[in-house]
Amino acid sequence: MKRKIEHLCLAACLAAAPCTAAWAEAHFGGGIEYFHWEEATRPVVEEKGPVFALHLAYAQDKASGALLGLRGRVWAGTVDYDGALLATNTPISGTTDYFGLDGEVQGRMRSVTGGQRIDGILALGVDSWNRQLTRDQSEQYLVLSLRLGFEIEPDGRRRGLLAGLGVNYPFYVYEDANFDDIGALNNPTLRPKGRVGYSAHLGFQIDERWRVLGYYDVMRLKASSAKFVDFVPASGLTDGFYYQPDSDMTVFGLRVEYRLQ
Repeated sequence: MKRKIEHLCLAACLAAAPCTAAWAEAHFGGGIEYFHWEEATRPVVEEKGPVFALHLAYAQDKASGALLGLRGRVWAGTVDYDGALLATNTPISGTTDYFGLDGEVQGRMRSVTGGQRIDGILALGVDSWNRQLTRDQSEQYLVLSLRLGFEIEPDGRRRGLLAGLGVNYPFYVYEDANFDDIGALNNPTLRPKGRVGYSAHLGFQIDERWRVLGYYDVMRLKASSAKFVDFVPASGLTDGFYYQPDSDMTVFGLRVEYRLQ
């Protein structure tokens, strides 16, 4: 399953590209994010540090009413790791490499008041990332979620405030922990469960082309059910039941966007 999740997500994000020529709202941007991953273990597993992200968004340019939107994001970076060895639970420190893709299909309902657009949003999102813990140990995640939120921005292309709030719920989570890469005879799929997470952004549209935004996103996962893993003796790991503990992914970001259309 290695890399297949990332390829699937990328294909989904690019599938809408032929439609964009008919759409009048398109933004491309990039920036830096502070990434934090935490697992409820003893000792606590914690990963944190800067990652870099590129963003692309399209939406129908309608004055009011129902409209369709899309967004995509590619992100990557190396963050600090503090946790423990799987075999002995001995505390260790190191680094973790991440590469991720995510996208969202949005249904929006727009109204305009006081020179501001107000959009209610119901969105279906897909998140995928590779978590490279060591040369031989990696994990791939695929998460499908629903998001409910609202956004405000200036009507037309004038200067003004950008803001948004939302809640998200991951309703499907797939994790490939690649146990076979570290000496297991089987590789059971882990299925963490979703918990309600949050998102928010605040920014300013400088002119008809440029805008800057700060944003905050939280994805929260409940522990998976434990699955039995059978290791070969030479691996140094003990046969037993393994699971993904409660985990939170938090991102603080700052990005600059440019209007393409």
